[in-house]
Amino acid sequence: MAPKNYSSSKYKANILLISLIKLSFCGIGIGILAGSLIKSFENTEYSINKDSSFIQKQSIIKDSIPEFSKEKTSTKSSIELGPQSTSKHLNIEVLPKNKVSKNKTNLIILYPLKAASPTKLQLKGLIEAWLDGKADILAGGESKVLSKVARKNLVDIVNSQRTADEESKEFQVIKAKVASLIIKEKTSKRIEVSTKIAYADKRLKLSGEIIEKTTPSTLKINYILGRKNNEWMLIDFFMID
Repeated sequence: MAPKNYSSSKYKANILLISLIKLSFCGIGIGILAGSLIKSFENTEYSINKDSSFIQKQSIIKDSIPEFSKEKTSTKSSIELGPQSTSKHLNIEVLPKNKVSKNKTNLIILYPLKAASPTKLQLKGLIEAWLDGKADILAGGESKVLSKVARKNLVDIVNSQRTADEESKEFQVIKAKVASLIIKEKTSKRIEVSTKIAYADKRLKLSGEIIEKTTPSTLKINYILGRKNNEWMLIDFFMID
């Protein structure tokens, strides 16, 4: 009987060993399969991240180029010369520090005007600066260039007119520009010019109600400029028939 029991035990042991070997192979197979799945997942994730990075880079490139961005438009760089005059009919710009003005002909003029022999364009620019500055003050604003193109007595007259309007709670809207200019007399100390001024004005209450207005017309005005300390300034003007 002993041999049979020994044989039976050996048989059971062999079966157990075979089962363990099978389980071991199954474990190895599962491990290999799991490793493959993990590696496949990592490769997929890397591919997604790579594609995402590429898309992000593309987006950055598109945003940096105006043609690819619908919300961005390319604009030309501009240089701002300074605060513009409040009167839109005259394109005079002033830099308070440098006293620079730019008229419609794109002529840069330094005020006070110090050219020994001013050109017609420079004289036109000076007179338009006077008209523009005067209109700004009478409209209730201010002008930094007026005292640079006209003598103090003329500036004082404009300021007194504005004071009278303030007491009456009124203001004026003036549109004036030089339509033509002819030099009548020119010396080293005195210049007289004959001009035609396109002119229109309105007087209003602070509420905006129009008190009176003039129809657009052409005024013939002679301006006299004098030179002192190498500076040309407006010293007088008068209407002509």
